[in-house]
Amino acid sequence: MRRLLMLALVVCLTGCATSYGEMGITGGLAAKQIEKGVYEVEFAGNGYTSHALAISMVMLKAAELTVANGYTRFVLLPTDAESEAARKAGKLRAMAASGNRGAEGLVSLKQDVSYAVAGGMAMQIRYTTGTVIVVMFGKGDGQKGINAAETVAKLRPIVVPESAQTPSANNEPAKAGARRSTSTVAADAR
Repeated sequence: MRRLLMLALVVCLTGCATSYGEMGITGGLAAKQIEKGVYEVEFAGNGYTSHALAISMVMLKAAELTVANGYTRFVLLPTDAESEAARKAGKLRAMAASGNRGAEGLVSLKQDVSYAVAGGMAMQIRYTTGTVIVVMFGKGDGQKGINAAETVAKLRPIVVPESAQTPSANNEPAKAGARRSTSTVAADAR
């Protein structure tokens, strides 16, 4: 009986894909402000969330944060040694503005594998985790990065089910034909 209860608990906890929203028991997103116009966005997904959906969730969160903070464009930087050195030197914004940067930070999202044993059965679970740095730019900063409003308009209908969407000033209703694959959206971001 105890094994059956454990198996049921594992199935209940892993049976739901990570939904778009704050970090919870099935994963999610967490944003932390580093400095004005710069955030870290952490993502943790479970075995039912594809890598492509994880990327779309991070892109949407970055775009929504950008719009909410009054900026128009954003760049995603990886959480690597170069970014950490730039952060310590107070030069993340300069790093993000240099060259033709866009969504390169998405390389920080890694797909991992873990194993769970329940009721004498071993299960392989693939999940995506990672943290990216979101650097935001305004109208006076030129055309650096990815357009936040366009990203929200393209990704919100894909990432957030219609039943979970709430109308707001920042979210336009999905237009006919606005639904596109996450690979197309990611390609546009480059």
